[in-house]
Amino acid sequence: RLEFLGRRDRQVKVRGYRVELGEVESVLKEHEGVRDGVVEVKGGELVGYVVPRDGRGAALSGGKTWRVGGGAGLRVAHVNRNETEYIFREIFELQAYGRHGVRVGAGGVVLDVGANIGMFSVFMNLTVAGVRVYAFEPNPVVYEALRRNLKAYGEEGRSEGMKCGMGRESGEAELTFYEGFSLLSGFHAEEAVEREVVKNYVKNQQRGSGRSEAELEREAEELVAGRFEAKRMKARIWTVGEFMKERGIGEVELLKVNVEKSEREVLEGVGKENWGKIRQVVVEVDVKGHVEPIVELLKGQGYEVEVEQDRLLERTELCYVYGIRPGPKGRLERGKSGQVEVKWPEVRVPEAEELREHVGRRLPEHMVPRRYVYLEKIPLTGNGKVDRGGLPDPEQEGMGGAGVREAREKRGPRNEQERIIAGIWEEVLGVKGIGVQDDFFELGGHSLRATQVVSRISQAFQIRLPLRTFFESPTVEGLAMTVERILMEEIASMDDAEAARLADGV
Repeated sequence: RLEFLGRRDRQVKVRGYRVELGEVESVLKEHEGVRDGVVEVKGGELVGYVVPRDGRGAALSGGKTWRVGGGAGLRVAHVNRNETEYIFREIFELQAYGRHGVRVGAGGVVLDVGANIGMFSVFMNLTVAGVRVYAFEPNPVVYEALRRNLKAYGEEGRSEGMKCGMGRESGEAELTFYEGFSLLSGFHAEEAVEREVVKNYVKNQQRGSGRSEAELEREAEELVAGRFEAKRMKARIWTVGEFMKERGIGEVELLKVNVEKSEREVLEGVGKENWGKIRQVVVEVDVKGHVEPIVELLKGQGYEVEVEQDRLLERTELCYVYGIRPGPKGRLERGKSGQVEVKWPEVRVPEAEELREHVGRRLPEHMVPRRYVYLEKIPLTGNGKVDRGGLPDPEQEGMGGAGVREAREKRGPRNEQERIIAGIWEEVLGVKGIGVQDDFFELGGHSLRATQVVSRISQAFQIRLPLRTFFESPTVEGLAMTVERILMEEIASMDDAEAARLADGV
């Protein structure tokens, strides 16, 4: 008795065509940038699942990634784009944790407390030979990005992520997580306070642009609206002192702390017996009332101390406290920037268009996947075969932007609105040949340039384009649709006489 289980090459029917998935997979895996690949039908369409051959590319796959730094830049796993740009500026461009003589020697130990996505840990690995980094992040969503970044850029066996927070004593505490602003999440997060921090930062960026204070306030409020939806979860707490004892750490080159109002608790958890083992401390202080006690604590432990605030953090309570224990390895050097050169390591991840073109050269159009999901590894069953049920659906909640890319044809502006918007982009970005589906931020845009574009689009079409809509749909096509919707709403609100005057161009 024979039972039909299906063809060995897994033949399926897609949009009326018979497709042999095995044949498509074979061609896909022949691409030089692909280590492993699987093709499956999801939502009636072919989807390619790809593990990049490049080790860093594979480590970063399976979640959201973003390229920071312009040009070739640095590709990192992240949670949201605007925050990632801010962290990159703070750590790589301003090198805020390397001022006033703070430096880490080769092979030194760094404790990155409040690591977020691990950008400082990545910076340490790219600039200090043989550095040993321990990164602590209690938020499980953010920790996943940290884990992938450490795997991509950390020296094997010398960079370790810990899914926990640091405090005065060990235990468990409730963490408030704002997905729109993970940097402001924490054990003592307060929505009203965090909103004002973000708004002041946004307004500081735009001061000098000619906008009134009322306009700056309105734009900042639009940007934060709806982005402070809190999720609360329990998180494990450890202390610096206990960690050092458990790991047998005899000397710490740098204790870096950025923990959203928990900084005093972290420092109080070091323990008197451990302060002499820590050579340098840099703390981002979130509460003005914490500055003096922290300064006194560090001075009492033999550190030379300096306090500084970034210009873009003016009108907020945020500042940095730097402490260096004077000795043979150095001492506080007030005003010294300590800038170091950073070379971006190459991360090779084949783009969706590249994969589509590769498969399309060998197979007919109906056998070419349009969407590709990038994975760290292909899920397997217990007996080592591909777990097709474990392949993520590109449409499932949470997959948007998380390693899913769609091959798109480059299309120029198709109507007057798109031509005007594309022209504004070209002038602001200094980039020619912009396609209607190109992403503003992938072309080198940032929040300040976005504000300039919004202002010019509003002027060109005589409307008020909300700044937030730009971040929600940063393409020429998306903005043109938004402009059209706003214009139609304005026309619908007019009486017959006003509409007639508009039609006559009066």
